[in-house]
Amino acid sequence: MSFCRGGLYFLGVFVLQFLSLNVAAQESNVLVCYYNSESYYRPELPFEPANINATLCTHVIYSYLGMGAEIYNVYSRNPGLDLGPGETEPFPDDPDNSIGELDFIRKTVVLRQDNPAVKVLVSIGGPLQSSRSFSNMARHVANRTLFIRSLIKYVDLYELDGIDLYWKYPGNGDGRPEDGESFVYVMRDLRAAFTNLTTFTGRNYTLTGTLGCTKNVIDAGYDVTGLAQYVDFLNLLCFDFKMYTDSTSNIAHHSPLFHKESDSDPDKQLTAAYGVDYFLSKNATSVSRKLVLGISAHGRTYELGAPDYNNFGQPTMGLGPPGSFTRQQGILSFYEICHEVNKSTSAWQFRYDHDYRIPYICNDIMWIGYDNEISVKEKIDFAIGTKNLGGIAIDFIDYDDFSNLCKSWVSYPLASAIKERLNYWEINKKR
Repeated sequence: MSFCRGGLYFLGVFVLQFLSLNVAAQESNVLVCYYNSESYYRPELPFEPANINATLCTHVIYSYLGMGAEIYNVYSRNPGLDLGPGETEPFPDDPDNSIGELDFIRKTVVLRQDNPAVKVLVSIGGPLQSSRSFSNMARHVANRTLFIRSLIKYVDLYELDGIDLYWKYPGNGDGRPEDGESFVYVMRDLRAAFTNLTTFTGRNYTLTGTLGCTKNVIDAGYDVTGLAQYVDFLNLLCFDFKMYTDSTSNIAHHSPLFHKESDSDPDKQLTAAYGVDYFLSKNATSVSRKLVLGISAHGRTYELGAPDYNNFGQPTMGLGPPGSFTRQQGILSFYEICHEVNKSTSAWQFRYDHDYRIPYICNDIMWIGYDNEISVKEKIDFAIGTKNLGGIAIDFIDYDDFSNLCKSWVSYPLASAIKERLNYWEINKKR
C-alpha cells in the first residue's frame, strides 16, 4: 500500500503542529554502519548486502542516492544496483543504466530478518552531490516540498526505516551563507513528514544527518542545536583531515584523535577530539547523545621517496599504489592493509603514535596511516566515556575485513571491536 498519494501535508498544518517537537536522544549507544553499494564492483572480492553482519549494527545506511538538481527528486544513481527487475529510473545519470536488476536496496532491508532491531536507512547526497543543488532545494519551501514528497515515496516503496541526509557541505563550496539555517528547515519539514507518515503506517522513522568535522565546515553550515530538535542523531565524519594534494605531499595521518604539542595551530584543529569539542562548544553539550563519532575503516597511503623518509612531516613522492581489491590510489581498505602485511610481515615497521593515538605502518616504499582495534577503542573511550556522545559510525562497513581475509580473531574485526567497547560503556555508564 502506498501512503504518498496526496495524504501527506509537508508544509501547513503538520509543520505547524511539529515546529516545537524535540526528538529525544537515544538511550543506548548506536553503531551506525555506512554501506557503499558500489563495493559490489570490487574485483575478486565483491561485497553485497548479504555480506553485512546485521547483528553488529544498530543502523545500516545504504549509500548513496542522488537528488535531482532541477526538480529536486530523489533518484538512483545506479539503477542496476539499487532497483529491482522491472523497475526503471526515469531520470538516470546514464541513459544506458536505467533498468533495475540487483535490487540491493530491498536486499539491504531484508537484513531485518537477521536482526529485527536493525534500522535500514538510505543516505541522500554524498560526495557526488553539489552543495549548490542542496542549497537551491533547501532555501525555498516549494522546492523542499518536491524533495520531501519524492523522498517519502522511496521510504514507502522500499519499506525503509528512515533516511540520512549528507549535504557536503552547507555554506561551503558553491553553497550560500544562509545554508545552515536552510538545513534546519529541511530537517524540520522532514521530521513533520515522517511524523505524518507514522499516522498511516504505525512505524517510527529515523532521521539522521552526515556532517563534516572541521572548524570551517562547522562554522559555515551547522546550527547544531537547531538540527538536534528534529534528528535522531548526527554522524560526525571526524577523519580524512589530511590527505595528499598537489600542494600538501608530506606524511600526515588522516584520522588522529589528539594533536602533538609541536603541531602548528591550524594542524591542532585537525583531530577528532578538536572536532567533537568544537561541536559541543556550539551550545551542544545538552544534546551530546545526538552526536555520533565517525570512524573510518580505510587507510591513507603515501609513496616514500626513500626508506628513511617515513616520519610525520617528511616529503613523499605522492599517493601510494592502488589496493588489490579497491583499486583506488592513495587509499586502502582495512582488509587490504592487513592482507598486505600478512604477505610479508618482516618487511613492515609497526608503530603507534602515543600523541595522535593512532597506528601507522611503513616499508621501504609505502607509508599507511589507519585505525585498528586499539585506536578505535581509544576513540570510543573519548567519545562515550569522556564526552557522552551517542555512539559510533563506521565508514564504510565494506572496508572492514568482512571475509576474514586476514585470518584474525573474527570477521569484521573493527566493527566487532567497536561493538565490544560500546557494550562495555553501556554497562559501565549505568553503574
